[in-house]
Amino acid sequence: MGSGRDRTVTIARLDTSLPTSDATSALANLLDEPLVVVDVGCRWGFAAAWERLGDHCQVVGFDPDEAECERLRQHYRAVPQVQVVPLALGATSGPATLHVTKDPSGNSLYPTVVDVVERFPALAGGHVEHTLDITLTTLDEWCATEGRTRVDVIKIDTQGSELEVLKGAEATLATVRAIEVEVEFNPLYEGVALFGDIDRFLRAHGFVLWRLRDLAHYAQVGSATELRAPEIQHYDGYQARFLAGAGQLFWANAYFVKAEVAAPDRTAGWAPLVRDACITSAMGFRDLAGVTVEHARVTAPAGVVAALELASSDERLAARREVELGEGSQALEGTLTIEVDDPRFQGPGWLPAQRIGLGPVRWTGPAREASVDLAVLLRPGTRVELLSFGGMSPAIIESLTLEVNRVPVALERSIEGTSILYTGTLPADYASARPFTRLLMRTSETIPWNEANPDSTDDTELGFALSWVRLTAP
Repeated sequence: MGSGRDRTVTIARLDTSLPTSDATSALANLLDEPLVVVDVGCRWGFAAAWERLGDHCQVVGFDPDEAECERLRQHYRAVPQVQVVPLALGATSGPATLHVTKDPSGNSLYPTVVDVVERFPALAGGHVEHTLDITLTTLDEWCATEGRTRVDVIKIDTQGSELEVLKGAEATLATVRAIEVEVEFNPLYEGVALFGDIDRFLRAHGFVLWRLRDLAHYAQVGSATELRAPEIQHYDGYQARFLAGAGQLFWANAYFVKAEVAAPDRTAGWAPLVRDACITSAMGFRDLAGVTVEHARVTAPAGVVAALELASSDERLAARREVELGEGSQALEGTLTIEVDDPRFQGPGWLPAQRIGLGPVRWTGPAREASVDLAVLLRPGTRVELLSFGGMSPAIIESLTLEVNRVPVALERSIEGTSILYTGTLPADYASARPFTRLLMRTSETIPWNEANPDSTDDTELGFALSWVRLTAP
């Protein structure tokens, strides 16, 4: 089977006129100044939601790993609104010790709990291999030095030192509207603050918990990990029922917003409300964004109201689309092939479909993520195929990844004529609570067209070109 590693793939230039603006972009166009997002522990890069805002969002990332920071600088070299800072943040400035783990994503200012690492096989990457002497600074000090007077959003994933980072940002928190922070319910690291500690601290600074996502459970040695048990999550009158797996709850991503963001007041004025709505929309909180937009319409001028109506309708359309998918989904039988110009091909991150000699094609870009929502339910063993016309670089072609309802699916590549066929199979333990299927494709980077084609002035950033998706039931 060919890997396509050394094959030169011809790239046809497609029409990249922007599709209809989505809600977040419509709101971003109304901002008087860009959002400022600080990402503490930015290994692997930044959320695509912020990237999609382009010039309407400035992102500053911090990480103590200088090699990772240089990799990110190269990755975002064509994105001037991204700044990567090779520093570790804490509650105070001064020397500190970084514990470097087998899996570098687990590096922490705290040593891992040895018993936990040894008792839970999925956490084996947490074994400390060596330590490094580093220097800490605080977010408040850095902002003062850089002349930063406003930060809108903070995301913190520092493997146990999240509360320390927050304590070093007390002045900065005055302007912050939303925080995403990784929280631990049971300690993975020695002496770390747990969820209750972080919750108390943020409530004292005017924040309230909005949601917990990505609850991570781990099974200990000897557990029957294939066991499933029914669980329910409640959303007003809607009950989300799903089969939960085995294991103890250790961590999750917690989302906090300022109290006035959670309960918007129309007397605040349309401009601050639009800013809040843009933030909550980008973070995926459509209901909160929608309520805030409605309040903003009360005091907004006529021209702004039209844009707000567009944003509101886009939010409702996206939400309605997911409901309709769930209501219409049926178990996949046989084979389903969806070309990219099929009306059933729905999802963000794609440029408009174009027909070329090989058939319909859609490019991803400028974000590194693109997804497709389909009204089908899949079983373990389902075969997934993606036919791609090519990509902007060999690295993009080789590093394409796929998640099906958040479950990673390993892909193999083969050459099919002048195209590339990616093939994967849903794992035996695949399960999802979603009432429909979301295929999420992620590229390692996007590249401006004129970087690969110097004679062109078009700087649209592109990833890879997809022709069709095919699902085959086991």
